[in-house]
Parts: sequence; C-alpha cells; structure tokens
Amino acid sequence: RRVDLISEGYTSHLKANDIEFGTAFHLCTKLTPSIGIGPAIQEAIAYFKNTKMLVKSKKEYMNTAYLVAACMQWYAFYEKDEFKLLTKADGSPMVETTFSYPFYSTEQTDVLCQGTIDKICYNSQSRMLAIGDYKTTSMWDTQEYFRAYELSAQLDFYTLFFTKLVANASEDSPLY
Repeated sequence: RRVDLISEGYTSHLKANDIEFGTAFHLCTKLTPSIGIGPAIQEAIAYFKNTKMLVKSKKEYMNTAYLVAACMQWYAFYEKDEFKLLTKADGSPMVETTFSYPFYSTEQTDVLCQGTIDKICYNSQSRMLAIGDYKTTSMWDTQEYFRAYELSAQLDFYTLFFTKLVANASEDSPLY
C-alpha cells in the first residue's frame, strides 16, 4: 500500500470526465486507421458510456454527442493532413506509441523517462517527421492554454526520445 501511495499518489479511483473524454477521443484516433471512423467512434462511445467517472462542474457538456463531434472534426482534418501516419514493421500505425528511455542510473536508482506519443507521422514531399500530441482540453483561451507548453518538459522529452529513436533506426525501420 505504501509503495502504491508513493508511486501513484493518493487519488480517487474514478477519473474525471474530461480525462475519460480524452481517453475515448484517443481511442477513436488510434482505431480509425485500421477499422474506419464509424466503428472507431462506436468503440469510443462504448468506452465513454461504460466507464464510471466523476463529472466536473462546468464540464457536463463533455458527453457522447460532444465526443462524436470532436471525433468527426478530427477526422475531417485527418483526411486532408499531408503528414501520414508511419507504420510499424507489423503494419500497425504508430499511434499511442509508448517509450521508456533511461535518463539517469546509479547502483541504487534508475530514472526512466516514460511516455506515450499520440502519433508519429511523415510528410513524403518535405521528407519531415513529426510528432503529434492531441489536446482535448476544455480551455477556451488558447493563448493562455498554450503558454503553459512554452516551458513544458513534455515536448522536450518527446524530442529527446524521438532523436534517439531515429538515430538508432535500422534500415528496415519506418523511421530510417
């Protein structure tokens, strides 16, 4: 129990509706390349409806109708996006790609930088790789919202991991 409190903190076992909304949205974006937008939205709705959650005040609008609208808006952009998802060796898209990078190590301690990158894409015309990170926040002041990311370590860690990943890619890798 003590180890759980140290590693995970003391929180409710129920997540808030905005967090579960984001999880359902990410599920849709992950499934769409393989099963299509219609079935992916149905899976996202099923997850959202069947997950117990705390509903935050002023976020009651984050419901299944809003989820469908967000997924459809994303899909309209996804279809036109010049950056296409890379695929892994097994043919699956590089979405929700997890990583674990050794950051610091001693005899007693190992510190790993771990995370999940929402999507890894490639533009064949510009020959550019890109990391995509979806934000499903409900903040309306976008300048204020993105100001928090100016000094965010999240994108720095993604860049560090991505640089190592590309540098170590083999010839048969989609990142080569």
